[in-house]
Amino acid sequence: MFANVVAWYAKRIVNVNINIILAGILALGPVLVCVKFAEYLLSSGLVKNQRLHAHHHTVISAVTLVSDIIFDVGIYFVLHWLANHAGKRIPVVVEQRIEGVADAAAESVPFFKDAAKVQLQRAVLSPLLYILWLGSQFVFMNVFEWSAVWATVGGFCIALGVVRTLHTFWMLREERRVRDRCAAAQQAKCCDALPNAKGISECGPTVPLDNGHMPASPATSRDPASTTPVE
Repeated sequence: MFANVVAWYAKRIVNVNINIILAGILALGPVLVCVKFAEYLLSSGLVKNQRLHAHHHTVISAVTLVSDIIFDVGIYFVLHWLANHAGKRIPVVVEQRIEGVADAAAESVPFFKDAAKVQLQRAVLSPLLYILWLGSQFVFMNVFEWSAVWATVGGFCIALGVVRTLHTFWMLREERRVRDRCAAAQQAKCCDALPNAKGISECGPTVPLDNGHMPASPATSRDPASTTPVE
């Protein structure tokens, strides 16, 4: 059972999605604390909206945005390192069990380069994420009169579901392009291989010998006497 879970998790598209979702969920706790604290400061009068020149719901949305970026990115880098680059720093028994995660690790890629690639893709999608999140949060607070905490949770679920779906399709397309490039490179390498002593290339089909004639196939290269039927 554990081996099947590891094999499934070892797929990069699964690995990245799980880490991002888990980072978002883990970051949601500190974000809600910041939102609740901001709501308390505004409602108690310790911080006045007039001094900030913004509606208190706008202030809460800004606090949500800044705190989520800080906590989400930090937690994701930790999870990505633990899942993909910490293999040599964990006990041997555990390492043997999760050795299949190498598929998702891209071992030859440095940690920050590997994690930064995912973060760059997330950065491209982040405007949509925060438009959906903060927009839903604002609507829930103003139209449905939800509390700031529940409005934040509702907006988070909507935004995360949409963006994770789009990112998954992006990664699937990227994996397909990588497979196509690898297949093309392998084919080119195979076709460029020199023919062996029998004039057969590593690709399989026959190639001309030095005298310009095609080598005989195994069926016709045998001694004619050997193919003469025995009476």
